[in-house]
Amino acid sequence: MIARGNMWASLILGVVWACWHLPFYATSAGGVGIPFSAYVALVIVMAVFLTWLYNNTKGSLLICVIAHFSFNAASAFIAGYLGLLPRMVFNIGCSIGLGLLVVAIVAHYGPTHLSKKAERLSHR
Repeated sequence: MIARGNMWASLILGVVWACWHLPFYATSAGGVGIPFSAYVALVIVMAVFLTWLYNNTKGSLLICVIAHFSFNAASAFIAGYLGLLPRMVFNIGCSIGLGLLVVAIVAHYGPTHLSKKAERLSHR
């Protein structure tokens, strides 16, 4: 991640991650209920968020797994089990909310490091 920065690594990871889920998306009646292009955007935003989370929790994969699980569980519970929202509305709403959070994270930490640690090291 050092050569190009965390933002580039997250964007590449997001595209690869979306492609990884393509078989699921293609075989489960529309995947998560949103167009694939919107799904790719959601996964890229999630990759940037998880990169920031990883960088700011001393590399905790467990925290990243819990964050990913929480998103999926909330979608399954709120949109699936309870049926409070159509899955498409839930996922697009979460995409927008998470996207705004990612914009704030990138604005605060910068796209290169997405980390408080890099900021502290540059002030030494």
